[in-house]
Amino acid sequence: MVQLLSLVMEHLILLKNRGNYEKIKGIIDRFEEGFAVVEIEGKTKDYPKDIFPNNTQVGDVVYITGDNVEIDKSETKKLAKEIEDLMNEVWED
Repeated sequence: MVQLLSLVMEHLILLKNRGNYEKIKGIIDRFEEGFAVVEIEGKTKDYPKDIFPNNTQVGDVVYITGDNVEIDKSETKKLAKEIEDLMNEVWED
């Protein structure tokens, strides 16, 4: 409940200050009960799922500016390739 209240307050502040946002780069970690959990610089933060495009998937690289979210498919593909290469390296032996 406290987490939900905190999120609502943060969302209201964002709405009040509309237009004064920094662009935040993150990676979709998971979806939980109406929230998208986004990894940002090694920490996770919850955002209302309804601000994300319907085609957003776990692992997508996203840019969040206020309540606007863009998926960077090119960065997502690069990240997936890096992870695949690391996994192949680990399992080569």
